[in-house]
Amino acid sequence: MTNAERQAQFQRRRRERIEKCVTPDEVVKATRLLWEAYASDPLNQIEGTWEDFLKRCHSNRGHNTWLEMAPDSADPEDYEGFDGEDRALLARVGAVVCAVKRPPK
Repeated sequence: MTNAERQAQFQRRRRERIEKCVTPDEVVKATRLLWEAYASDPLNQIEGTWEDFLKRCHSNRGHNTWLEMAPDSADPEDYEGFDGEDRALLARVGAVVCAVKRPPK
């Protein structure tokens, strides 16, 4: 195998690993998607905006609110009502949140 072939193989494996990673921005985006879906339901009496929600999450009494709103399932089928790209994002972030909340089996 030539050096160029080894480099190409290394870069391909690196890209595959990076695609599985979850960034903090993706966690925020996924949580916001769920919050907006929850807030849009008239049965849920949500007062305030996304920014108000974030302020509550930063307070001492609201610190668990963030984890409660974050996605917590690695199965894309659990996110009905979202399109394919958003479902994939929610599932990737959900897998990480599951690992944070409960140890993997």
